Amino acid sequence: MSRADRTERGEQGTPGEGEPTRSSTVGGWNHTKASVVAEQNAHGGMTLRDCETSAAYPVVEYASPSVRGTARSLERGTVVEGRLVRVGCRANAWRMLELTVVDDR
Repeated sequence: MSRADRTERGEQGTPGEGEPTRSSTVGGWNHTKASVVAEQNAHGGMTLRDCETSAAYPVVEYASPSVRGTARSLERGTVVEGRLVRVGCRANAWRMLELTVVDDR
């Protein structure tokens, strides 16, 4: 049964299906504060840690060269806000759509 069929019948999908149940862990991460725990490496990868939940977000893709450049300048400990989406077929890999520095220490 499709998500649309379940919605018409008033049924909810299982976690991880359709709309995210928590934006910080399933499907996306929106404007949540996180700190840089691993600076961008030679391949563009970096790791963020959610300040509220302590969840780790390995970032492996960027929406634009501008976002990638901003991320490249970040040092460990910098606090940022932004928007991430899960990279399709990867288990725990994220694409950074937006990025704003909140506290650059």
